[in-house]
Amino acid sequence: MSLLGYLRRWRAPAETPDELLNSALDLALDFGNWLSPIQTRLRARHPTLDARQLDGLDETCQAAILYGQQTALSLSATLEPAQVEGRFNALFAERYPWASQENRARAWRHCIYYATKTARVR
Repeated sequence: MSLLGYLRRWRAPAETPDELLNSALDLALDFGNWLSPIQTRLRARHPTLDARQLDGLDETCQAAILYGQQTALSLSATLEPAQVEGRFNALFAERYPWASQENRARAWRHCIYYATKTARVR
């Protein structure tokens, strides 16, 4: 087998749009960089993305986090505590079906933390 054939065989498969979105959301949910722009960190992970793509991914993830915060805050004010997480997960998955289960769980933890720090929770 030639060196080129070997490299082609072991080359990482191209990422799908959902994988890119989840990679971006993973960075956006990084608690140490909460609500910070992700373009620089995302470029380090995905050097082939152009500025427009990086900005679009950042915008989508910031919108997802804002939606999560607003949803957690609203649900925690209207539902019993035992019901909030399940309803949040259902609504977040409906709005952002590309979000992995792991990222939805992280979004829940971050957003309910935000909700408990900014409003009175039942």
